[in-house]
Amino acid sequence: AYTDAAGRNVSSSANLNVKGGSITGETFTTGVYEWGSSVVFNTGISIKGNSTDIFLFKMSGSLTVAENTMVTLVAADGSDAPPLAKNIVWQVGGSVSVGASAHLEGVLLVAKEAAFGTASSLNGRILSQTAATLDQAIIVAPQLSP
Repeated sequence: AYTDAAGRNVSSSANLNVKGGSITGETFTTGVYEWGSSVVFNTGISIKGNSTDIFLFKMSGSLTVAENTMVTLVAADGSDAPPLAKNIVWQVGGSVSVGASAHLEGVLLVAKEAAFGTASSLNGRILSQTAATLDQAIIVAPQLSP
């Protein structure tokens, strides 16, 4: 899965190196996004679409989610359901660090360690090639159907 995700091409040149990897406050629509660096967000981001949309976030570096930060799933205009966590994939070439009380959505394919701080949460799955460290974190398997 990791190698397959890493081999996917960006769906648009606008999806390449969005905001240089500092994606604080961004809203993402369906597609493949790629960064040749690490990615960080210090306040929430939104993922907007419907329950059948696919999102792939690829980065050669690490993913850092600050404390008290949320990923929010938003239904697209005219849609009755937001994107599903099972359709959101984070392919991370480095490690993942999720701060205390932060919330992430999607499936994590991680080359190195995934570390979740106290009271953080994930609606998704962690597939790490080295280790997953959970400090009183809540991980919930994603819903399989809308």
